Amino acid sequence: MLLLILFGTLAAISLGVVRYWRNFDQWQTFSSNGKYYTQVHPDFRLEYPSTWHDEVYQGDFRGTDDIWADFGDFSASLRLYWRPLENPTINEFSLWGKEIIEIYEGNNVSPLQNVLVGVEDYPSFIQTFQGYANRTYIIVYILNDEGGYLLLLHAKRYNEETENTFRQILASFQILETQK
Repeated sequence: MLLLILFGTLAAISLGVVRYWRNFDQWQTFSSNGKYYTQVHPDFRLEYPSTWHDEVYQGDFRGTDDIWADFGDFSASLRLYWRPLENPTINEFSLWGKEIIEIYEGNNVSPLQNVLVGVEDYPSFIQTFQGYANRTYIIVYILNDEGGYLLLLHAKRYNEETENTFRQILASFQILETQK
């Protein structure tokens, strides 16, 4: 099941998903725009359903000063983390992912797969797992020279509508200039 979800997500992202999702005009755009954080970070922009709430934090996650944002509703959500590291590797970030998988009591973890994500086709990695309350989770790792984003998508019930929502969010993701 997880391999099917991973394959479907990979295929959609790799094919340069066209924005054909219904209710596109009911989506909102979020731009961090340098206004939320005190540490150096690259700003980001993404689109998400207008029915979802959004909150942005700079806080402590497992003893690190990670920046994160939370978008979602009761049935599905996206948690976006930024971790500053000089010239990060996927091995460093996958260790961070393992911590998150443990927190969410993950099982049936897929291997890391290379994908292109976002407006500018950022080289990324993706993996899926089943976790807490039998939810489906998708982790997307997007690295650059200054650190990386970890996007954690999860859904109570993973179906075609949820998959299309996640595809659109990932297709809209954009890293902007670093704010200092």
